[in-house]
Amino acid sequence: MLCKKSLNFRVILDNYDNSLTSEDLIALIDLINMAEKDGIGLFDLKYHSFVRPLSGAYITLDDNQKLTLLKTNEIDGIKAFEIGNCRFCNSPYIIGKIQTGEDGLQYLYQNKEVDIYENYGNNEFVKLDYFLLENVINEEEVDEKVLEEHIVCAKCGCISAGQNLNARRCKCGDQYKKIVYRVVQTKAQEEETAFNNINQCPCCGNKHLGGVVRVLNLGKDEGTALIGQILYEAIDEGEEEKQRSQKLSLRARKQKNNEKKEKRAKQFLAFSDSRQQASFAAAFFDSNHTRMLRKRLIWQIIQDHNYSDIQVDLLASYLTE
Repeated sequence: MLCKKSLNFRVILDNYDNSLTSEDLIALIDLINMAEKDGIGLFDLKYHSFVRPLSGAYITLDDNQKLTLLKTNEIDGIKAFEIGNCRFCNSPYIIGKIQTGEDGLQYLYQNKEVDIYENYGNNEFVKLDYFLLENVINEEEVDEKVLEEHIVCAKCGCISAGQNLNARRCKCGDQYKKIVYRVVQTKAQEEETAFNNINQCPCCGNKHLGGVVRVLNLGKDEGTALIGQILYEAIDEGEEEKQRSQKLSLRARKQKNNEKKEKRAKQFLAFSDSRQQASFAAAFFDSNHTRMLRKRLIWQIIQDHNYSDIQVDLLASYLTE
């Protein structure tokens, strides 16, 4: 079965016609890998896992709204829009980038069409557009001075200013026209503008220098660091190798072996197509690993105290012991 090419685990499992469970197949593969003859393994079977983190949440704006967690441009022939929410009040936002298409119309492009997250800084050329839905405006007390009305087509993504009666629009039909409100960046003097986010939510008024809108896109570096963290923790910790050394002596005596125990060092290897991403990911992985260890220590202290209230100063003293 595996003589000529690799096969998916599910394909191999289906070939047994339900005579084996997935646990039985895993045990069989482990048994085959352990089989040896004269110190040489009979077969060398390996698992290749393809894992990817969340790359955003996408919804349709038509009457029959649908949601998917896969990066996509459309769902059942209807334009899909990426959504995020305010980290303070959870107000939903439509996220995209307004660009002019080949037909001269303006469209609201998503991350699958334009890599809007391929940046490590706060640069103006990666400026994103954030929109509030019409029902959110009706339900919340919103500062309308920072909002611009736009009309977007739920089928193709064509977008135009709502007050511009002479604006060119698509011919998909009025039933697909939806009203959204673009959030205009406002800032005080000497205050930095977040081009790839918005500094203040018009629904709740809260501000954050790093941006108030969060998305379900972990990003390439955070996703790699998270998967790497899980794999790193899965490596056997504290496993020791025994090395025996025998002392030479001319006297006839019972031989005794001195055992030296050495800890195996955990090693994790990652590849990247970009030197910049590789250097950035290494530093990010190190800082993320330290942060996760601190969280685990805090959680362990809370468990040791039976989830009772504990003062911050006392918690800090336990962490520094």
